[in-house]
Parts: sequence; structure tokens; C-alpha cells
Amino acid sequence: MKPTNAVIPDKDLVREMDVAAPRYTSYPTIPVWHPAESGEAYADALRNHKPDIPLTLYFHVPFCPVICHYCGCNTAKLECAAQTAEYVDALLREIRLVRALLPQRRRVAQIHWGGGTPSTLKEDEFRAVLDLVRESFDVEDDAELAIETNPMTCNDEKLHFLLGHGFNRFSIGVQDFDAEVQRKIGRNQTYERTAEFCGLIRAHGVRSLNFDLVYGLPGQNLGKAADTLSKVTRLAPDRIAVYSFAFLPTLRENQKQIVASELPETDLKFDLYLMTIERLQNAGYAMIGMDHFARPEDELAAAWRAQRLRRNFMGYTTNADTDVLAFGATGIGDVSGYYYQNEKDNTPYYERLNRGDLPVQRHITLDADDHIRRTVIMDLLCNGIVRKEAVEKRFSIGFDRYFDLELSRLEPLAAKGLVQNGPAAVEATALGRYFLRNLALVFDNYLDGRKGPAKGATFSRTV
Repeated sequence: MKPTNAVIPDKDLVREMDVAAPRYTSYPTIPVWHPAESGEAYADALRNHKPDIPLTLYFHVPFCPVICHYCGCNTAKLECAAQTAEYVDALLREIRLVRALLPQRRRVAQIHWGGGTPSTLKEDEFRAVLDLVRESFDVEDDAELAIETNPMTCNDEKLHFLLGHGFNRFSIGVQDFDAEVQRKIGRNQTYERTAEFCGLIRAHGVRSLNFDLVYGLPGQNLGKAADTLSKVTRLAPDRIAVYSFAFLPTLRENQKQIVASELPETDLKFDLYLMTIERLQNAGYAMIGMDHFARPEDELAAAWRAQRLRRNFMGYTTNADTDVLAFGATGIGDVSGYYYQNEKDNTPYYERLNRGDLPVQRHITLDADDHIRRTVIMDLLCNGIVRKEAVEKRFSIGFDRYFDLELSRLEPLAAKGLVQNGPAAVEATALGRYFLRNLALVFDNYLDGRKGPAKGATFSRTV
């Protein structure tokens, strides 16, 4: 399988590069953040927030009607209606706490609902949160309102409600349409219902429709994957995220239901990835960063071409200049270089809010070195290139001198044809685009112990 205009790595290189590594939705990565004794540091960050920086609001809903075997998200089985009512009450308290700490009303450019399955909330619960958001913030007229949905559990009535309340970007977790693969991952999502659901969204003229696909699931093979890709391209989403399955049964109890021997071997897994690239490119999608695909007219593709793509806790984004305020259990935010994650479990999340405390479980304030390395790592992952002069001017450093150790560590990767270190830039080659996370590892100042290793951290594989 050969993607259009692509250089293909040989299998020996693939096996060598298949190592555990962070996904780098942030730098520093979450395992090196510190325990938070209170929410006071977050409160200070809110009090000092600059008014010219717009906001992205993220709401996490940790409930699903059924927990899929493959899932790595923070979620729990929804047992009764009282669970969502209690949770939304806590969300409303958190919004009020945060708003009271901001010096004045702030502009909101994006609102994203993730989970879990956010559409498990009832209509009046959604309405209560959305009304308080608009009461508390200045939501831009053209703000992006995005939500992750499951066509099998979000009925037409709920979909029409969401469409009528301004949601204009819908993300559907397809993963794989094959019935046997779905059975092995505890999922039941038919192509027919997904197509019907997409038709309703398209008829409403929403801004964008996104799909998530996963390769490396139990029972997958090239034939089944080809059929899924044919169905996906027939439905023609605007964006497609393609993720490698992270099998971490020691961390995820639900993944213990997956039979390890049924997982594709590394070679097959990479062939699945290559075929996915080929099929999507042939269908007109541009490969974006390390795991996204978009139609050429999509703003994500435009940002990639202009080398202004950015990355945050929700993945690739064109909203490069926003801070992220996260609400809900396990929500992860970024306030001008202060990172925080809320309590993961609902009970302590509720207890902290009942005491009037921001429910921060762990956090970190980026130092000068973190800011420099974050820029370099994100430039690599987002645009495949780090322009040395831009980094030097922004941070008043000499790039080659500051990164003398890292550039020497790049040499073996350059010898493999993955990266070029020139006078003006560090740039991934066409071959290196398959291994951007491996390149980013070189610039991570925590993994080799210089700033404290991520003790006990378990990362997914790069392939």
C-alpha cells in the first residue's frame, strides 16, 4: 500500500520507531504535573488573565450508556437520570466560581463538549449550562460550538435540539464499521444509522462534520478496513482523525475484555495505517500533522498549508491564540501557561465545589525552558518544521547553542532520513512525517531525568 506522493518506510524502520511516547497534546505532558493541594494557583491565573486573549471553553461529560472495551476516556456507565442532574448542578457551580475570579467578561471563540458521551445530558440540562455560559461570557457570533456524539444513543429529537441551539461542529466516533470488530470492542454502531444521522446534520448546513477512526483494534484486517474506509468516504466528513489504538489494560479496566492475541501485529497495524492514508488521499483528503485528514477547503487544511496549525488538549486546532478553560471532572485547561486538570472522579469533584474550591487535582506552571520546548515540539507536530530564527527572536536564545545536546541526538534520526537539521530550520522529511512523535521526544526535557522523569508513566506506542 503506497499513499499518494509518499515515501514509505521499510518494516525494520517501523519496528525500530515503534516506541512508547506521549501524544503531546501538551508540553510538559500530564504525568510530570504536580499534585494540587487547592485551586488557589488556578484562581491566581484567572485573576491575572489578559483581556485580549479569547477563550475556548471545554465541558467534559463522564457518562456513557455503555462502556466500550477499547475506550481510554474518563467515563462511567450512566445508571440513572439523577447522575446527569447532579453533574450539571456541579458544572453550573464551577462556571460561577470561574467567572467570579475573572477581572471582567471574556470573549469566547470556541465551546467544545467531550466525554464520555455529552449527548447523555437532557435538553433542559444542556440549556441551563448554555444559558449560564452566555450570561457569564461574550460568546462570539461565529463561535465554534462543537460536540462529540454517538448516532446510536443521540436520537433525532436530541440532535434537532443541539442544531437549534447553535452547535455547528459534530464529531462522530466511528472507529470501525465492521460488525465483528465492533463486537470485539463492545460497540454497536451501524453504517445505516450513522448515514441517517450525518444526513440530518448536513441538511441543517452545519459548519463541519468530523469522524474518528481507530486502527489496531482486535479483529481488524486490510479487507475490513478497506470496507470501512469506503463507507467513510461515501459519507464525506470534512475532517477525519485517525488514531492508533492504545492498549493499556493495566490502566483501563474495561480494556481487559479485549483479547490481546486478536490485536494486529505491528506490521499489519502499520499496513492498516498506510492503507488509510492512501484511501483518504485518493478521496481528496489532505494529511494534516500526524493523525488528521481534512478536505482541502477546510480551515484545518488551510492552517496546515500556511504553517499556522496548532495543537491543544483537544487535538489539532486553528484556534491558536485562545486559552482553554475546562469544566467538569478530569477537564484539562491552559491559562496563559498555567496547566491544570480537575479531579478525575465525580465524588471529589463534587466535594471540592461544595466547599467553594476550584477542583484542581494536578497542575504545573511552565517555566522559561518549558515555553521554549513547547514551541519547538508543537511546531514539529503541527507543521513539521521549526524555524530557528523565529524561536531565537521570540525567546532571545541562540537555537543551536541552546539545543546542542538535542541536535546531536537528532543525528541518528537524520541518518535514517527522518529529519534535516539545516542552518535555518529543523524539518521533518517526507519519511519523517510518519514519526513526528519520535522527533518530538528528542526535545522533551523530562523524559531523560534532567527535569524529573515521568515516574511510572505509561504512554501509547508511536505506531
